[in-house]
Amino acid sequence: MPNGVNVSKDLRWLLTKDTTCYAVKVRNYPKAFSKDPLNPKGIHLPRFSGSIQTRAVTVKGSKKPGVTLVYKKKDAVRKPAEQLVRVSIKKDPRSTLRSIKNTLNNTKGRKDLKMLALRRASAIMKSQLGQKSKKGKKGSKKQKKSEKK
Repeated sequence: MPNGVNVSKDLRWLLTKDTTCYAVKVRNYPKAFSKDPLNPKGIHLPRFSGSIQTRAVTVKGSKKPGVTLVYKKKDAVRKPAEQLVRVSIKKDPRSTLRSIKNTLNNTKGRKDLKMLALRRASAIMKSQLGQKSKKGKKGSKKQKKSEKK
């Protein structure tokens, strides 16, 4: 359902909450999950549902080290093809987080999702670092002493 000018978010949620293709219900679990591309948390709630909100933000990982910030333009309500803006950020972690924070402040993004986007970007960058290899001698101290004798 497109974001109409005269339709409230609550009404959009009531119309789409049970019939959306993004909802994933798990047996024997009370909460539903969401596959909405603009849902930063993955929980099927109106607060996080990017398809019904006029402003939505999410952070995704990219193939190369870095993250992609995806947000909705408020002006392109009736133009779905031009509605999403993707910004690829490939800097060091501190500069990346600063860029995301400044972008969300300048585009008047949702303040309640700003910290969530920063946490998600931080987790993505941390996972892209990989495992550090331990350089040094292997074995316990007892084994080293027995080898010296």
